[in-house]
Amino acid sequence: MSAYPPDLPQNLEILIELLGQKPVKPFECVLTRAEAQAAYTDQGLDKLLSSWLENPNMPPRFAQILKHAV
Repeated sequence: MSAYPPDLPQNLEILIELLGQKPVKPFECVLTRAEAQAAYTDQGLDKLLSSWLENPNMPPRFAQILKHAV
């Protein structure tokens, strides 16, 4: 059985950066600090996941797919 990646000591530094506990956080294009913290703590994730409705840059095709899924 493999270990859960956030629990591995070699991943601690990356986890700290992703959660925004350091001034520089990598992968900003993948997720924001708020998204990382919500996913890690399971608090506020629903609000963040529904925030795509407020994104004016969402291509209409993707918006339709998301609206249909919700």
